[in-house]
Amino acid sequence: MILSFSLILASIILFSLSFCGFGKIFLKSFKIKNQNNFYEEVIYGLYLVSFLTLIWNFFSNINVYFSFSIFFIGLLIYLTTGNFKKKFVVDINSVLILSFLSLILISFAKFQEDLPWYTLPYISVLNEDKINFGLTNIQFRFGHTSILSYASAYTSQIFTISNLVIPLIISCVSIFLYFLKECYAKKNELLNLFSFFVATYFLIKINRFEEYGNDIPAFLLYCFIVYQLLSYVLNKEIGNNLIALFFLILILIFQKLTMLPAIFLTLVIIFLLRFKLRSLILLFSIGIFCSFFWISKNVINTGCLIYPVNLTCFESLPWTSKKNTHGHAKAISNLSEAWSKGWIDQPSKKKLNYKNYIEGFSWIKIWSIKNPKLIIEKLFPLFIL
Repeated sequence: MILSFSLILASIILFSLSFCGFGKIFLKSFKIKNQNNFYEEVIYGLYLVSFLTLIWNFFSNINVYFSFSIFFIGLLIYLTTGNFKKKFVVDINSVLILSFLSLILISFAKFQEDLPWYTLPYISVLNEDKINFGLTNIQFRFGHTSILSYASAYTSQIFTISNLVIPLIISCVSIFLYFLKECYAKKNELLNLFSFFVATYFLIKINRFEEYGNDIPAFLLYCFIVYQLLSYVLNKEIGNNLIALFFLILILIFQKLTMLPAIFLTLVIIFLLRFKLRSLILLFSIGIFCSFFWISKNVINTGCLIYPVNLTCFESLPWTSKKNTHGHAKAISNLSEAWSKGWIDQPSKKKLNYKNYIEGFSWIKIWSIKNPKLIIEKLFPLFIL
């Protein structure tokens, strides 16, 4: 047991430093001054590695050779960027706090119930083969996996398979510690208050780590993006910061498709600040480049640009799930919508199918039996604060 925990702790420390290395070089390439914020660098680096792993999967499986190469490249960048001695003294406290808090959460958390159903099988697919055509014909949930799944496929190849949870927990804990640190920063009062509420939200959710899935990391990343935008606008230092942050906005959408409206944040800032043509060209180039790989992945896996939106599917493709077969986009869309509207709470003797249940507004009566109470339970602690 002690050996197992020691291995996990060492893995978190080393992966954090490796992610930090990629984050440093990413922010440096856009000439962004982040005041050597370790947690910010880890956040950017983690999602950059996730995206690089996605690109690699187009050409090969995510194997141990690729994983160790990325791992050591990140560590090498960290060790050789800037004044190592001065930097390490500053970062050592941050990485230890991040690692021990992450270890505590992993120790007391249970794996998600859906982990053996599609998370582990999907990661296994990524590890064993390059990108596959028509994966939704096997398991429809393979069609809407998150960008962090690629980071998990990468970390699971190093030291132990248990490391597949490391990207998820590092993402959440890094954002929490970033906001906790910002709470005490002598900045704008609005920013301090925003940081306080996000940090508090994490503390409320911390005892249900096993339920995080794609939702909480996406929400925390969204809060990080909003905070960064507010900070840049209030300090009038938007410049290249928005270009780097736009990458995270795209990653947010890749993490959770329902975050697609977040793209309007960028459009609003562009409109208000009237960017130079050169910056706009770079911004849209990044958008096209990143979206190309994600959308191509969707088409290859599902036959749809956006799964399970039926209007975006190419029925003529041989691997697209056809009507009345497993993984058909329209059927999965009805399933997802029905479950979100309380389909499972119907009386067992009068249970309608997904399509009939979501028609009209009759579902509101059933949905309102449990869900308003659940919403109040989740939001009540924030209202008290």
